Amino acid sequence: MECNQTTGQFDTRVLDALGGYMAIASVLGMIGNALVVAAWITHRKLRAPSNAFLINLAISDFSMLCTSGMLTSVALLMHCWPFSYVVCQFCGFFAYTTGLASLATHFFIAASRCELIVHKSKVLAICSPVKVIPAIWVFALFWSTCPLIGWSGYARNQLTCEIEWDKPTPAYLAYIVCIFILVFVGPFMGMIICYILIVLEVVKSKRTVHGTLRQSKIIKPGDIRLVKMMLMMAIAFMTCWVPYAVVSFMKAFNLRDDSHMYYLANVLPPVFAKSSALANFIIYIMTNKNFRAALYNMFRGQCAESRPGLDFSSSTIPAGTPLSLSIEIQRRRIDLNQDGQDPTAGAAM
Repeated sequence: MECNQTTGQFDTRVLDALGGYMAIASVLGMIGNALVVAAWITHRKLRAPSNAFLINLAISDFSMLCTSGMLTSVALLMHCWPFSYVVCQFCGFFAYTTGLASLATHFFIAASRCELIVHKSKVLAICSPVKVIPAIWVFALFWSTCPLIGWSGYARNQLTCEIEWDKPTPAYLAYIVCIFILVFVGPFMGMIICYILIVLEVVKSKRTVHGTLRQSKIIKPGDIRLVKMMLMMAIAFMTCWVPYAVVSFMKAFNLRDDSHMYYLANVLPPVFAKSSALANFIIYIMTNKNFRAALYNMFRGQCAESRPGLDFSSSTIPAGTPLSLSIEIQRRRIDLNQDGQDPTAGAAM
């Protein structure tokens, strides 16, 4: 391996710190997102349709970290890009594909919650995961493949490989305008609108809960907690990716200077954008007790469906069950009822 591009304008201590951070975030994020998928596979109660989007998000986050995240951390620690042109193209393509898939998934998570809560749909008809998830990957692959076939391109940018933002040709600028409107601004605005509608519906429900409103119109506490978790994920994602989008826009239209801070801004936004993949797992752990319980059982070598004595959705407790276990079953049953979830349909993450 050769380092053909040095970074003398950077303090090597800063690069070492960023490289160490990126390596730790990548490893922890890969483990965490793998655990999310494993919990979904091994625990039937987590396989609700709404969770399919969360699993798709975990898969795209894992894929980004194990490829682009690890390669970027190596480049930062070596203070140069040590890989070949082909690896650079692969890194840029994979990071862009998975990033677009994550962004589109966040949008459809918000849209699916809006469909269920605002429009009072019993099932996901418009945002059906079976239809939407393949469309998400087709959408991501279309825009990430265009640079490989000549519409824009991938190139080294200091210590990362990404879209060639600053090539001043009409075709490249047309591509950048299209992705900013259709890929970044469109989904971000869609998420904001969906969550505003959801918040307004929640406020309306709380104001009328003591009135004559029918029970079917009242938003359940479990739905509200789920929306809070997904909103936290969306905010974390936007916080990590908006700086990268802003810096890229500045480069595309030459809105920059030659200061040291500008060069540092070329490195920081891609690093923190990739590390957003770790944030989702942290939010799962912090906000979802069903997921925490699934992880606990998984580490103990137990699956919920393989233990009939711990069927929290059952109306009866098997004879001979120890008193402490009976109390635990009753407590979990109460938790599920308070969440407003149908235990037989699967617990939403």
